[in-house]
Amino acid sequence: MDTLPSAPAPHPEDIQAASPDVIAFTPLLMERIRYASFFRRFSAYFLDNLLVAAFTCFVTAATLGDITAAFADFDKLLFLAELVYGLHSAAFIGYFTITTGSSGQTVGKYLLGVKVILDGGGEIGYARAFVRSLSYFVSGFFVYLGFLSAIFSKKSQAVHDLISGTVVLEKN
Repeated sequence: MDTLPSAPAPHPEDIQAASPDVIAFTPLLMERIRYASFFRRFSAYFLDNLLVAAFTCFVTAATLGDITAAFADFDKLLFLAELVYGLHSAAFIGYFTITTGSSGQTVGKYLLGVKVILDGGGEIGYARAFVRSLSYFVSGFFVYLGFLSAIFSKKSQAVHDLISGTVVLEKN
């Protein structure tokens, strides 16, 4: 039986050049990794929430029209608030899942030069992005303390990063 000659192992710099958006955490690269600062992460999250809120307001206004009658009846107002919150939550989860799952970046993260990857390196994918999107609610549950953990974490990870096994890096 003939055996094929084995190819030489690729050099780490060749691997990085072949796939610039996927970072493998090799000892050579570990010293060059820069975790995104809390300020950059907060700013990106704020911009993304503005986009989702604008979308929610637009859809609410377009579908409900004149809602002034709801303000006269508390039960109708409560139902309207629940409806808008549900729409906003669905838009939030959808936006963060699709954008982060496809490229590792939301619009805010792109503008601030940061990217979400797996903790061990590699693209996050849609399933992990969905878990991360749901985990935002855990991070924000008690006065957003889960987000503040990124200040004290060695890898600048918030609670939703720990749950989903991701890190946020500055793109060079």
